[in-house]
Amino acid sequence: MSNKTGSFAFTDGFVYSPGFTKPLLLTIVVDEGKIVFAGSADNARPFVKPGTEVVNCKDRLILPGFQDSHIHPLIGAEDLISCSLTGLNSIEDYIAHIKDYSCRHADKSFISGSGWIYGLFPPEGPNKNILDAVEKNRPIFLKAFDGHSAWVNSKALEMAGITNGTSDPDGGRIERNPLTGEATGVLREWPAMNLVFGLIPKTSKSELVEGARHFFRQAARYGITSIHDARGKERFMDVYSELAGLDELQTRLSISLFCDPKSGVEQIQELEITRKKYARAPFEFKSVKIFLDGVMEGHTAFLNEPYADRPNDRGSPIWDPAHLIRVAREAHEKGWQMHFHAVGDGAVRLALDAIESAVTTGDRQDRRHQIAHADLIAATDIARFAELKAIANFQPAWFYKDRNFIEISLPQLGSKRANGLYAVKDVVESGGKIAFSSDWPFGGDYITFNPLEAIQIGLTRKALNLLDETLLGSDQRIDLKGMLDAYTIGSAYAEFRDLDTGSLDVGKKADLIIVSNNLFDLRPEEIAKTEVLFTMLDGKPIWSA
Repeated sequence: MSNKTGSFAFTDGFVYSPGFTKPLLLTIVVDEGKIVFAGSADNARPFVKPGTEVVNCKDRLILPGFQDSHIHPLIGAEDLISCSLTGLNSIEDYIAHIKDYSCRHADKSFISGSGWIYGLFPPEGPNKNILDAVEKNRPIFLKAFDGHSAWVNSKALEMAGITNGTSDPDGGRIERNPLTGEATGVLREWPAMNLVFGLIPKTSKSELVEGARHFFRQAARYGITSIHDARGKERFMDVYSELAGLDELQTRLSISLFCDPKSGVEQIQELEITRKKYARAPFEFKSVKIFLDGVMEGHTAFLNEPYADRPNDRGSPIWDPAHLIRVAREAHEKGWQMHFHAVGDGAVRLALDAIESAVTTGDRQDRRHQIAHADLIAATDIARFAELKAIANFQPAWFYKDRNFIEISLPQLGSKRANGLYAVKDVVESGGKIAFSSDWPFGGDYITFNPLEAIQIGLTRKALNLLDETLLGSDQRIDLKGMLDAYTIGSAYAEFRDLDTGSLDVGKKADLIIVSNNLFDLRPEEIAKTEVLFTMLDGKPIWSA
């Protein structure tokens, strides 16, 4: 099959597109990067010209390309070339892997990596002594699976100057021995994590470029045609620019720029300077990333009511609420979409309050503000998503009872809140809009950015390996159509791309995929076995099995 933009006719394929009640046997014709026909084979003939490449889909399913509206491609690329603990299931496995990595990389001055899970350790987290037994002379820095805590050894603490007298930085926490005040080796949230992370030699541009190549190739194999980098950095943009110049940036790309809780409203103008610097780049800046809290596992998610295991602690917001309102109004007024990180129900409410203040006092233009994660939403806040036209950006690959749920979430939240996580159906039924994404390389026991795997997990509310037969919030499941729509037109809407992409309507850009099985004929537990056989972006094939 040609790998150039041209004319294609996809015949004998079942087509599902948002708005359909079921897949239909249709012919789709693509020309000059757009869909020019979708209908019966007989009516397609006038659109098939000499030279049109005819693709017989053999009754397979044709879908719009998947769109991941919250992912971290180059953070993931860095993780791919570091000491990754992802997929390991015991502390002993961690130790063996770290030892092996240390021996194979004796030239590295700093050992860094990611992927450990909270459920293998007590609530206070792992201890530096475990790492000290592996490596005393070189610093070690290992992010947790969610990127919100770090496990370090004594050498790393020493290099960072962290002692008994070191104060917790604003928005972060240094875990300490309650009797001695000594740092245990766990740093919560980036203000604390950066005390060590800031000392790590940066990944070279050439390494990042190679990691990015690997990511984009895999994204095409997964049928992903659009992504949103939820934490853009200038060095990442330089990598994207280089790949674009080599015609290797094979996805639609938009980027969120970080909004600093320690800076004032003037930072919005500074972000505008960055946007103008890359004005000619083949990616878009529409949104500002605003972290409102951390994660449940580290007791850093901001809750409306205290943690069940800490009656006097409900976490703290990263932003002062009054300051957040000022910055949110300025961002909205200057035309920026706000992309909030909000995990706890207190943080979700804070995000909704900021959006409400911005849209009711400022410019009424459509900004499509998003609240990413929204793990826990108070019942009284559900309807506010629709009222404020705020988008709930969920990660369906998280919708199961992983080891962290049993060991951490239940004790922290209590049964009612823990089993009420990810209230997707409530948001949809109240009229709210949703988008789906992966947040890769962050996740649970199983980390993936494969939309088909995420769709299975979201439908079943079980892990792929079915180790735990009990479901997480079975009453919050939506059907296959809803899952596909959230990964296509829902995410396209969140990225202001719904007029051009997200469905297979005539006149839209030809972003489409062909999958090996008709998903509508499968049991939900079988969906992850389906493979993407073909991916087209802008009328150009970018992956073919």
